Amino acid sequence: MTVVDPAATRAAVRAGTLSCPQAGCEGTLKAWSKARARQVLMSGGRRVVVHPDRARCRSCKVTQVLLPASCLPRRAYGVEVIGAALTAAASGTGYRCVAISIGVPVSTVRAWIRSVARTGEHLTSTALTVMRTLGANTAPCQISGSTPVHPVRAALQALGTAASALTQSAAAPPRSSPGALSGIDYLALLATSHRQELDRWMRLSDPTEAAATAPPWHQVTMITGGRLLTTTRSD
Repeated sequence: MTVVDPAATRAAVRAGTLSCPQAGCEGTLKAWSKARARQVLMSGGRRVVVHPDRARCRSCKVTQVLLPASCLPRRAYGVEVIGAALTAAASGTGYRCVAISIGVPVSTVRAWIRSVARTGEHLTSTALTVMRTLGANTAPCQISGSTPVHPVRAALQALGTAASALTQSAAAPPRSSPGALSGIDYLALLATSHRQELDRWMRLSDPTEAAATAPPWHQVTMITGGRLLTTTRSD
């Protein structure tokens, strides 16, 4: 699972209020030790040790690693480092120059770019799903005309637009206080329900509803369910 606020998620797990993200499972997660610690290179050359929590579903017994949105599964580089490489590649910079500029091995940068180029259509589809659920306009993601578009550029455009939609969702009217429900209240409840379903589909833990104010590349991690550099979603 992708985690916006590790401390808030840890508290939710201990309180038994964090739902299992597995499709069809209605269970809740409980604390289940720690995942393996690893060193991750973040933007600015910072190296941090990430030691994520793990949680296990009381019902289906599946174990989840609760990984911060700044990281991607099984990667030694933070998502903002990876994002900087992809952005440069999308603008036409060769992968060797990109690798030198960010201090990452050439073979690693080449693998990142090829991965996103290979799965660009899938990433765009994922971004469109998030935007539709948020009620955002998907027109900016629609590519028209006969001129070929770099697959990495097209995917990043869609993901960036979806991240903007996620940010704009913070401007939605706050939930009403308990009492008689008006038509607006019903709409607010419906929007809340849709957002909860979206969080589950993205395999996202956001107890404090801070996703909309997270850094853009962290939002891309959330939107893709941590699968920016992998091929498919399991659900």
